[in-house]
Amino acid sequence: MALHVELLSNIKKVYTGLSTKIVLPTEKGIIEVLPHHTPFVVNLAPGTIIVHGEDKKPVKVPSIRGVAYKNEENVTILIEETLSNKLK
Repeated sequence: MALHVELLSNIKKVYTGLSTKIVLPTEKGIIEVLPHHTPFVVNLAPGTIIVHGEDKKPVKVPSIRGVAYKNEENVTILIEETLSNKLK
């Protein structure tokens, strides 16, 4: 079983697809989100979001803030990217 993930920034769609695990920097610490995780809404802290795709290659995205929402097997992550990412 996998999570359907949409990772969107203030400037582009970063990732859409299936994931076996997501690592999120939150205001209360790092959390790992796996399939069947309890639904939640959480504010994100500055750090790196890591999405482990089904091919096991992680997608790493630095952000300065954001919010993540999980329901059933869907996760939506809205972030503001760092300035260095905006220049790429």
